[in-house]
Amino acid sequence: MLRFEVDAYLSDGIPDAIAGPSNQDHRDDLSFLTSSLTNLKLDSSSSRNHTPDLQVKRGGYKVPHSSLIELKTRSQNRRIQTSDVIYQLWFSQVRNLIVGYHYRGTLVRIEQTDFEKTKEFQHFERGRGSVLRKLVQVVESLRTAMKGGKMEKAVLLFENNSLKLYQRTGTWDALPQDLISKWD
Repeated sequence: MLRFEVDAYLSDGIPDAIAGPSNQDHRDDLSFLTSSLTNLKLDSSSSRNHTPDLQVKRGGYKVPHSSLIELKTRSQNRRIQTSDVIYQLWFSQVRNLIVGYHYRGTLVRIEQTDFEKTKEFQHFERGRGSVLRKLVQVVESLRTAMKGGKMEKAVLLFENNSLKLYQRTGTWDALPQDLISKWD
């Protein structure tokens, strides 16, 4: 029901054997990233009707959820407020926020905040406890309604001041069926 993307992760707490020496050498070096992308080329001459083969390759390693980072940028004149990001961070439980402040496109200051250590998550939960409990009730009601209606896919709409749940019909999926079947 909940999906989010991750911008980066903190390498603290990840064993050196996994992170590797080359990653550590360039951990804070943005020029390394940009120089590694210099040979990247996009082939625009390919036919638009050509569908490339998709290959799923397993790799990498598990990163602790507590190491995930949300990255934001702001003009140096417009300081980021907790209210700008707290919902996104709380729902995804990404506790680390790094904000890069810039002046006319040049990064001038970086701030890092751990919302767990600063107790921002606790303040958020205390201040919105009743609303969050109602949200949990809505999610439970949706699960019950979908199970009762034997719905695998549904759309939730807010219409005429009420939430309405519709069974999703049609065969369109974001991924091709042969790829989806790998997770069945």
